[in-house]
Amino acid sequence: MKESRLAQIADEVRGRLHPITKLLLKPHVIQQYERVFHKVVKNTSSPLPRSKMLLFLQVLIPGIYITTYHIREFQHLFESKHQESIEWTKMRRILREYMEKTKKDSTIPIFVKDTFVLHPKYSVLQVWDILYNYSGLYYFITVPINIAFADLTYANEELNLYVSVVVDTLMVLHIVLRFNMAYTDSNSILITDRSLIAKSYLSSDFIMNLLPALPIDYLIWAMGHTRQTVAWFSSLKILRVSTLYKAFMNKLSKNKTILNAILNLMCLLVCVEHMGACVWYYIGRNNGDSPGWFDPEAENPGMYFPPMGMRHESGIFERYLLSMLWVTSTLSTFGVGSAYLPHNFTEVAFVFCLMFMSMTLYSYVLGEISNQIMSADERVVKERAEMSRVENFIKKHSLSEDLQSLITNHYYSTLRGEDVHAMADIFNQMSHLLRVDVAKITTRDVVDRLTLFKGCSGAYLDIVSVYLKEVAFTTGEVIFHAGEIARDMYIVSSGIVEMLQVIDGVEVPDGMIKRGGMLGELAFFFSMRHVHTARSIQTVKLFELSRASFAPLMKLFPDEERTIASNALLKFDEAKTHYSKSHAATSIHE
Repeated sequence: MKESRLAQIADEVRGRLHPITKLLLKPHVIQQYERVFHKVVKNTSSPLPRSKMLLFLQVLIPGIYITTYHIREFQHLFESKHQESIEWTKMRRILREYMEKTKKDSTIPIFVKDTFVLHPKYSVLQVWDILYNYSGLYYFITVPINIAFADLTYANEELNLYVSVVVDTLMVLHIVLRFNMAYTDSNSILITDRSLIAKSYLSSDFIMNLLPALPIDYLIWAMGHTRQTVAWFSSLKILRVSTLYKAFMNKLSKNKTILNAILNLMCLLVCVEHMGACVWYYIGRNNGDSPGWFDPEAENPGMYFPPMGMRHESGIFERYLLSMLWVTSTLSTFGVGSAYLPHNFTEVAFVFCLMFMSMTLYSYVLGEISNQIMSADERVVKERAEMSRVENFIKKHSLSEDLQSLITNHYYSTLRGEDVHAMADIFNQMSHLLRVDVAKITTRDVVDRLTLFKGCSGAYLDIVSVYLKEVAFTTGEVIFHAGEIARDMYIVSSGIVEMLQVIDGVEVPDGMIKRGGMLGELAFFFSMRHVHTARSIQTVKLFELSRASFAPLMKLFPDEERTIASNALLKFDEAKTHYSKSHAATSIHE
């Protein structure tokens, strides 16, 4: 038993030392996936079971010793970590998405077509935006410290100066770039006219970018003023943090989770404590003739300084850490001892402000965290109620234990928002009547709301709902591309999907599809190519209806075929009118 466990550990270590993810995504390996899938599974309509993944990897990348860790790595790559199989459609979609990302640099040029205006989606400019945003964090940290601790010097003054010059230069260059960078207006049209670009920039972020970029602190330094004065004149640079805050909040809004909500609140607290620590040290060091908490010339400094031993030789970090400790303890409680009590009017006023913030801001943060936890508890109660319905359904039918387990796991995973087994894998073990009963709980209400099936009989809708298969896509994943032949139709169960139209080689947003909407239904019904590219802008779950399942139904229900054709024609006329208006607007702009 011990030898077996040691072998497993050795296998795990070998796998971690030699991961295969990069190898699996090499271009020459990607070209072999479909051939190997056919060889191992025999056809692409059946999923690749976990029992055959070892063989699949051995054939795909011969000469590599495959371990159990590599199999888990393979499952994680194709978002099937908790599943016992991987479908070819999902594997193909993920590989295609990866290839799209690798081609991004070559597909989006630095300049917009036929102009010398920078393209905002050019990869280098996107990296530039990230660097520019995070430069605001640098200023938010260093400027208050420079003001508060102006009497001290950094351990490496030259490095600090070089970094400041680089970041300041970055701000000036960013303003120049913004005047030469295209933008997308409210109608999703890429604007390249320089006068419109300048007008848009001047009315939005120009002032917030210009004020921190002004070299006032350098002029004051050149005039021979003190370090304290120079630090105060650099305080405008703190405004740069507003851009980082907007980008941070925009990212959190796209992925609303309890962890992200708590992270946002914690960042707010840290920012307040950072500013408070710098202010507390500054007023302690600049108290005039009045005694204060900070008095390095006192005969008995121990009554002012805590046991951490801050003396003349203490550096910026130790002094900042002490101030941060005091502010944090005052916000969370009421201080930690008499040595931390204020000693003059200015310190009393500041402590009063901190205690007021403790009663408001700090209480608000704690309340919001409690609210997030309570919301999670409410979701747990809802999950239990839904699972109770599923258990009642199972009790009414004679199902095997394996099938009961599959159905229970499926619904539990669905409610928790995790990756789920395909419905077809579970339905294969059910009778047709049982499938209809399950579909009435899961998908029938979705089908009833679709305009494409308006007027169809209940029996037909029952069968259609049985053939719907649940699939999931992560944020930014492409569901189908413009120009592809439609082989599947999708119904949005949760999340939001963005529709993109290709204009002059550039993907332009052309609407959003939310819960209950359909994707690619016209191209699917008329056997055409997709006009749009569909991409998820957050994690979405869709119900997929394949042509292989839909085509036989049309032959069995000719009346419903005519009804659906009539609904599809009306939908086609609406789409054609919308496309004509959009194309006309684009032509007028050009």
